[in-house]
Amino acid sequence: MLNQPLETYQDEIYLAGMAGDKPILPADLCALEDLARQQMPPESFDYICGGAGSEDSVSENAAAFRRWRIVPRMLTDVSTASFASTVLGAELAAPIMLGPVGVLKLAHPEGEVAVARAAAAAGAPIPNWPSSPTFPPVLGRSRIPCGAPRRSGGVSPSVRSTWL
Repeated sequence: MLNQPLETYQDEIYLAGMAGDKPILPADLCALEDLARQQMPPESFDYICGGAGSEDSVSENAAAFRRWRIVPRMLTDVSTASFASTVLGAELAAPIMLGPVGVLKLAHPEGEVAVARAAAAAGAPIPNWPSSPTFPPVLGRSRIPCGAPRRSGGVSPSVRSTWL
């Protein structure tokens, strides 16, 4: 589990930056992709970052992501800041969910096991991963059942069916 609330990371990063410390990973997504390109075998990087055919879906997804904007909330009480949110009827520590991805060992030696551990630690729901042969052994101890965070007490059957 995380040893501090998610909400304190922003302060931690800001204060470290004021002291001249730089984060290990860049916040700029293009710089992060360049770092991955340098660290990974070319075949792995190309498989993960590529797309089928003319790669139109890769371009469209990148364009859609760039259209999102952070909208600041001015004059809002932040004395009890929280990332908590409700998504599809489930209460989440933060509005973050992980989607199924295959062959994660191309990016990390522990693959799906590392993702399951990270998701459990952050309280991030993950869907069933039937396409991965290495994921099922982890399901019993690290996976958040049916995409619902453990502390929520589960989700309704109608919501659960949308996540399976």
